[in-house]
Amino acid sequence: MKKRVLILVVLSIFGMINLFAAPEFKMSLGLGGLIRNDFGGGVESSFNETVVGHYTTPNFGGGGLIYLDMTFIEFSMGLFGLGGEWEDYGAGIGTNNIDFSGFGWNMGIYGKYPFFINKKFSVAPLLGMTFDFMTSVKIDEKKINSQEGASDLSTIWFRGGSDLDFYLTEKIYLRTKLLYGVRIGNKFESDMIKYLDELSGGVVDTKQLLGHGYEIMLAIGIVQ
Repeated sequence: MKKRVLILVVLSIFGMINLFAAPEFKMSLGLGGLIRNDFGGGVESSFNETVVGHYTTPNFGGGGLIYLDMTFIEFSMGLFGLGGEWEDYGAGIGTNNIDFSGFGWNMGIYGKYPFFINKKFSVAPLLGMTFDFMTSVKIDEKKINSQEGASDLSTIWFRGGSDLDFYLTEKIYLRTKLLYGVRIGNKFESDMIKYLDELSGGVVDTKQLLGHGYEIMLAIGIVQ
């Protein structure tokens, strides 16, 4: 019995050493599609700590991208489309729903560290940032291009999560990327805060609402 326990302990130690061993450097290229959303965003106004209005900008969308993975760092570039129903609320005025849609492109960079569970499966915790550049939007049927102000909705996301890779062959793998993050305020929101502060003479306190949401990607990659 003691020998069996000892053997199991030794095998477990070797398994842990293999799991946490420095991964072999590999470079791969991939192509995938994704879905994403922003649960928050917009601004909120309050007077004496009582909310008197808000302008919320939630959205949901998807797109496609290509990426270059170099084991510990990953670069990506893609296109995406967004849509949603914004809400403009004012105390004593009521609520106005606003249809929104938009299109843009982005660039991302992530630091990561892969752990190979076995020859077929690896997990790579990662952390990084993505720059979203909006090229055109439509707000209540009014089209706006980047020169007219669509770029005011551009922003930077900070995301964390994990890559889950399943190798079909030694060179080809399927990847699932699961991310969650927050974004910084965009120019549209900062301009609205300034406008409402000036309109109220500084009596009303207006702040940005945190933009946050998930991103899920499915892709296929080829090791070079």
